[in-house]
This record gives sequence, C-alpha cells and structure tokens, in this order.
Amino acid sequence: MKITLRELTREDLPNVQALLERCSDYLTFEDEEPVRPGAALELFSERPDGVEESHKVLFGIANEAQESVGLFDVLRGYPDPKTLNLGLMLLELPSLGKGIGEKAYLALEE
Repeated sequence: MKITLRELTREDLPNVQALLERCSDYLTFEDEEPVRPGAALELFSERPDGVEESHKVLFGIANEAQESVGLFDVLRGYPDPKTLNLGLMLLELPSLGKGIGEKAYLALEE
C-alpha cells in the first residue's frame, strides 16, 4: 500500500475539519469534549509560546486513492533546533491496522 504525505495549508481547513470529525471518538476521549466546529483552525494555530508560526506544520496522510486518512501535527526545531516534535499522529479508524501509520511515520522521518 502506497501512502503520500503533503504539507497542509489553511486552504485545507474543510478537509482537516472533516477528518477531525471522522476521528471524533479518539479526539473526544483525548480532549474530554466533542470536536468543536473550529477544531481544524485551532490545530493549525496552536503552538507553544515562543515557537514561530513557520515552525508549525501539518502533514496530511493520503492513501493509494489519494483520500485523506490522517495527519501529523509537527513542530520543527522544538524544543531545540535539532528536534522534530510530533505533537499528534491521527489516523481515521478504517485505516488502522493496515500499515498506513508505519509507512507514514517512516516517510515523515525522511
């Protein structure tokens, strides 16, 4: 199975919001509240104090059919310049157990 990673932009907000809503079981468990309508915008915007906006990157994970099945939330150079901080790796439920997460993670490491 082939997967692709693509850096997401704010133009992808509707697709990111839809993905978050498809993953609402996990996110509701993690955040202890339902996925809010502005959750995608918050995901693009949230970062620790002192981290520049350009260091925050969301990567979309797409399957062979180029369907969005997950994402990575990454901070470059945090907490130090040599570190890539993975804040969230999210896969929709139907994509679990198929090796997509492993392949996506390996692609991210490259």
